[in-house]
Amino acid sequence: MKKTLIRKTACLAMLGAALAWAGTVRAQVATNLFTFDTSATTSWVDWGGELTSAWDNSQDHTGNGGGSMYWYIDVSVGTGVAPFNNFNGNPYWPGSPAQSIDLSTATNISFWVKWDTGTSTLGIDSFNDQDYASTPGWGTSGLDVALQINGVTGTWPHVGNTSFPRAASNGWVQVNIPLTPGAVANENLTTGLQFFKWSQTSVGQLGIFAFWIDDIQAEYPGAPPPPPTLSPLAPATQGLNIYDDGISGDRQNIATVVTNTGSDYNYSWIGSANPVTYSVNIAKAPAASYDGYQVQMMIIPGDNITETAPDWDEANALVLFIQVHTNGVIGQLRYKLNNANNNSYLYGGDTNVFGGSGSAVTNTIVAGYGGLLCSITNVSGFIGTWSVKISSSGNITLASPGGTNTGAFPAGDAAAFASPVSVFWGTQPDTAGYFQGMVLKNVAINGSANTLNVDLTQPLDSTKMALRASSSIYVFATPTNALYWLQWAPPNPNFTLKSAASLTGTWSAVQGPSYTVTNFVNTFDTSGSFINSGRNYNPPPIWIGYDFGDDSAATVTWAAGPTYDAGGNSGSGSAKFNWTWAGGSGNEAFTMDLFASAQDLTGGTLSFDIMIDPSSTAGTNADYGYLNVIARDGGYGWNPTSIGEGLLTAAGGSTGIWRHVSIPLGSGADASIRALTVQISNDGNINGTQTIYIDNLQLTKQNSGAPTLYDINAVNSTFITAPMLPSSGAGFFRLSNP
Repeated sequence: MKKTLIRKTACLAMLGAALAWAGTVRAQVATNLFTFDTSATTSWVDWGGELTSAWDNSQDHTGNGGGSMYWYIDVSVGTGVAPFNNFNGNPYWPGSPAQSIDLSTATNISFWVKWDTGTSTLGIDSFNDQDYASTPGWGTSGLDVALQINGVTGTWPHVGNTSFPRAASNGWVQVNIPLTPGAVANENLTTGLQFFKWSQTSVGQLGIFAFWIDDIQAEYPGAPPPPPTLSPLAPATQGLNIYDDGISGDRQNIATVVTNTGSDYNYSWIGSANPVTYSVNIAKAPAASYDGYQVQMMIIPGDNITETAPDWDEANALVLFIQVHTNGVIGQLRYKLNNANNNSYLYGGDTNVFGGSGSAVTNTIVAGYGGLLCSITNVSGFIGTWSVKISSSGNITLASPGGTNTGAFPAGDAAAFASPVSVFWGTQPDTAGYFQGMVLKNVAINGSANTLNVDLTQPLDSTKMALRASSSIYVFATPTNALYWLQWAPPNPNFTLKSAASLTGTWSAVQGPSYTVTNFVNTFDTSGSFINSGRNYNPPPIWIGYDFGDDSAATVTWAAGPTYDAGGNSGSGSAKFNWTWAGGSGNEAFTMDLFASAQDLTGGTLSFDIMIDPSSTAGTNADYGYLNVIARDGGYGWNPTSIGEGLLTAAGGSTGIWRHVSIPLGSGADASIRALTVQISNDGNINGTQTIYIDNLQLTKQNSGAPTLYDINAVNSTFITAPMLPSSGAGFFRLSNP
């Protein structure tokens, strides 16, 4: 069945692309507006007080040694930022004479963005959602863009807005703002750009947005491009995909996390009672025609080594180079000593040390310096396990998938590799422009004081492994349910990947993996997390209060302190619900007004933490009432959710403890939510006071988006997983416009 599917889709892939091409789409010609290649391009100014910007030469999306603009936005400072620049470099008004650019025929403005996950305290979703521009014509999410026109001061015509893709948290991603020719007067005299980010402190999402922006361009229509062409489906290979970025000197690595703080990871063979084996299992590799392509395994003395090329940067290095040669794939184990920011000792290329053999590289060892320790040729290629075994005496066994060879360290040289050592595994093209990929299935260290066995078909354990890559966007895991690998070029955005169960069937856009979107969350961190008076049915802010029942004095207040916070945080709290039952019967209903209109939460989840105060009164059935949670739709209609159980059961069976409650919303009436009502019924002749606490109220929804695309040298690439196949489990793919 799989063979049939591969054959059919491969044929259709080519046919579908040809049928889909309509010839109406034109190629784009880009004009650079701001490349940020030098510090001279940093005259961006902030009018809102929230922004700190600076030129950063350590981040550049092209890897050309230039730089990018770094933006640090503290949304607690004000209600928005307005950074901008002019093409002549004047940060305020056009100079004399003004330098302008003609945008009257431009189709869009594009730029590259990379999210700073280490500094940002708010995520990309918050950045995209937190926008409260009240000016007509401005966007409702993400980043707004306006133009500055020569001779027109104090006015900046708005031309569009954009959200940041989630993929920006993993590396550089390009975003586009479409332009409508003629929509703005005098577009041919554009002298500058304005980037606006609106924010609002009252929503309770205070924090930092930090990111890099690079290569702002204007794009114009060009000649019609060739139609994109689908490649035949290829079976997906499980493991970690590591593609090179086309730059010959760039290394793409993963590495051990060695911090030397407290309990260090001792991966050295020095002092080990047993020989230590360092290995890599290669599951997929480029064809033999890619001469020079290599997998490397580096053992570098030291801890917390974060550079991507430690074989060059560090003074001491032991490296296994597994490289394509004309007679097969050759593994060479080389080392260097006291040769930082150089590799002449590693390759035996310093004729002052290794002798004037007339060759740039000599396959010798010079004690105290380095050279070639051992080599082995595997005529069948890369695929399989390669390993280096080293004993404490310095004896070496080098193993390929097809055989072994031996060598030894010169006396005393191995001492430079005492613990701690960091171990790197990765790839390097050695020749520019390859853009080829390896798939690594497993890396391991066995026999040392601390051992390591990393299954790369699973997500990386960040406590043990880290990404050390020149271009991290080219390192990604194969999804565990991936069946095929599909590519098409050029990656024209006007074409959509579609599938059908048969050639004559209904063609539908291929849906990518589902992801969770948080529609609402309240952790009740402060007394301002909600209001309990002045209900206007139009949040924000949200209102929580007593709706109806048999206790007119019931209250909702904020409770502070670690006892009343589900996480035990002394700086947080929860919503406290208090009422008194008299007469042993009745109902009490508390409502939370969350949204100004109903939200579609189909397929979503409602969750919260709940605790019963130990002082509460129990009934004759040893319970504290019966709990129902009701969804209130746009007209405040009453739609019970699936939870209906004893309050004590919902709270985990005991008072004074926190329990997490999760309620699937499905696709029924309960998935339309404007408000929520918590109703407790007296089902046990309860006479007395009751108190409960609710914390971490959250509404999430599972969304399906477009397939995850990897842009590999202008080739769109994606994994086809089992859920992405037509319902029959087999079928066809094509590109369609539209």
